[in-house]
Formats: sequence, structure tokens, C-alpha cells
Amino acid sequence: MFAPAADASAVSECIGKAQIRRVCFRATHKAEFQADELAPSGGTSIAASTGHAQGGIQALPPELSLPEDGVLRFKPLRELETLRYGETSESNIIVKSESAQMLRGIRGDTVELSLAIEPASAKEYGVSVFCDANGNGFPITIKSESKTLAIGKMEAPFEVKKGESLNLRIFLDKGMIEVFANDRQPVVYMQKHKKEDVGVSLFSRGGDTVVKEVKCWKMKSIYAGQ
Repeated sequence: MFAPAADASAVSECIGKAQIRRVCFRATHKAEFQADELAPSGGTSIAASTGHAQGGIQALPPELSLPEDGVLRFKPLRELETLRYGETSESNIIVKSESAQMLRGIRGDTVELSLAIEPASAKEYGVSVFCDANGNGFPITIKSESKTLAIGKMEAPFEVKKGESLNLRIFLDKGMIEVFANDRQPVVYMQKHKKEDVGVSLFSRGGDTVVKEVKCWKMKSIYAGQ
């Protein structure tokens, strides 16, 4: 696990002498069923990827802010960037309607992904993680018509506003998936996958999608020697 420890002193530090960061510690709710009872394409935000139900799991603590537009922002804690190494990237990718495109050299299940997407006419588009050799994986989907962010069985309200780009930051920690969409909508999910299924692909339905850039970093453990 690369998630910051709950007692990390960094989360309470002051920047300079005037600005104080506001950090929210989050945990999922009690599991209602075991992950091994799910269909292969299913998942739950509250069941452990080991296949055993548990009382909850600690999510990454986001840094909170409230800008002038009055919309609460959830930004991944900046200390996570110190865990990055081995950056790879691809840019200027056009994903045609009703197609998927595997990314070369971008893969893993203990990584951070950063995507900059320019939505065009697509009704649904996004990225699949934990892909097998055939490109079949677990989708993270932006649904334009219903204005939602869909991950497995969960759909969270989210809209890419007119003239706005989509910026996704996705943290994969074995079976745990955390998504931050434009710093406005955070989502946590658990999904089992085979050890060898760590590919990443882009997809688009109902129109084309332009992906300006995809970056990937491997993530070090916060625990020495791991």
C-alpha cells in the first residue's frame, strides 16, 4: 500500500506562517457482502480485494478548498507526488467512436495516472484499468447525457461543463481505485483483478474523444523496505 499513514505529520503542517491546509480523512462504509461473490465485471467500494468483507478501508486524504465559485474542491494530497518514479506518457491520442485503444508502456496496479481529455461529441468516454491482453478491463466512464461519473456499480454526479477540459487523476493500489475528476468529484472503489491484468486502455462511444495527454507514474511504498 502506498497510501499515506493516518498519523503523518505532513497533513497538519502549516505553509509559511499564515496558510493552513485543510485535509479530510475518509473511510468507506461497512462491507455488506464479500468481493468474491461479485460477477467478474462487478465490484464494490466497500469490499476488500482479498475477497473478505471488512468494516471499512482508509481512502487517500484529500486537501480541501473552497474557491470563489462556491464548489468544494478535493485535491490529492501533494505529498503523494514524492512517491512517484518511472514516469511514462503518451499524447495527442484520438479515440474513434465505438473503439478502444490500449496504451503502450502505461500499465500497472500500484500507479498514479493523470489524463487530460478534450471531450468532443462522445456520449460516453473514459479509461479502463486492469486490462487483460485483449484490452478487456474495468471502465471508469464519463456519461455526458446523464452527467455522471460511473465506476462499477457506482454512479456519482459529475458534469464536464461547456468549454471545460476533463482532468482525471487515478490512483491504483492493487485492488483499490481512487478517482479525482477535475478536483470536484472523488470516488473510491474496490475491484479484484488477476495479477497479470494491469493494462490501461482508452475508449469512446457515441462520438470521438481527444486525449491530450496521459501520464503514468509508478508509486513507491511509504514503508521502508517495501
